Formats: sequence, C-alpha cells, structure tokens
Amino acid sequence: MKYETRIISMMLAPEGESVFCESGIIVGIDDDSGGEYLTISQEGYAGTNKIKIDKIEWPYLRALVNKMFKECRD
Repeated sequence: MKYETRIISMMLAPEGESVFCESGIIVGIDDDSGGEYLTISQEGYAGTNKIKIDKIEWPYLRALVNKMFKECRD
C-alpha cells in the first residue's frame, strides 16, 4: 500500500500572528462524497458565518484560493 501527504487546509493571517488569530481566514478542501470543493471560514468570529476580507488581504486570499483549487482532485 502506498501513502501520500496532502495539504487540505491553509490559513491566511497577519504576519507573526498565532493560529488563534481572530482575523485568520482558513481555506480548506472538503468532500461530502460528491467531489472535492473549497471551504472558507474565519474561526475567530463565533456565531457568524461571515468572513471579513480587508482590501489588503484580497490578493493574498485570491492566491491562496487558486493554490488550494489546484490541490482539489477531479
């Protein structure tokens, strides 16, 4: 049997912040048996499904989303 390592989530946060940073945006790969798709969440804002994207974050988040889509399998 062969094994592989896959990256299934990454976090975008201000440089130097911890993984508990409230403004951290997590982009992940998920699959409900119908094919892989991306999820975007912001764990620090409990009780809301909204993510807060500042203008300065957008180019980095866009690059991360594009990178993670390339990791999704067809």
